[in-house]
Amino acid sequence: MEIIDNMYYGFGRIILALSLADGKVDQSEIEMLETSIDEIAEDRGYDLSMVTTAFQQWKTVESFSTEEMMRGGLHDFHLGDLHLTTELASIFRSIVIDVVSAEPPITGKEQEMAREFISYLNEREQHIK
Repeated sequence: MEIIDNMYYGFGRIILALSLADGKVDQSEIEMLETSIDEIAEDRGYDLSMVTTAFQQWKTVESFSTEEMMRGGLHDFHLGDLHLTTELASIFRSIVIDVVSAEPPITGKEQEMAREFISYLNEREQHIK
C-alpha cells in the first residue's frame, strides 16, 4: 500500500463509523457512498476504490465500537494526509455530508462525528501548500 492509500483507507473507516453512528449501516448509505465514488472517478479522475474497500472490509468486523472505528480511521487518514489537496478535502466533505444525509433522521452522534472529521479536514487544509 502506498502512503497516500492510508488516507483513502482511513476515510473508508471514517465513513463506516459515520454510517454506524445511528446503530446500523443502511443500504441507502452504501448506495450513496458507491454513487459518490463512481461520480468522482468519472468526473474528476480520482480512484477512490480504496475507500469502498476499507468500508466493505471493516463492515464485516463486529468487535469494535463506532468511536474506535472513527479513531482508527482518523489515525489511518493522518498517515497519508500529506497528500491531501484542497480538491480532495472538498470531495471528502461532500461525501461525508452525502452519506450522513442518505438515511434520515440524522442523529446527534452522526452530526458530532461528521463535524469532528470536517473540522480535522479544515485544520489540515490550512497546512496545504
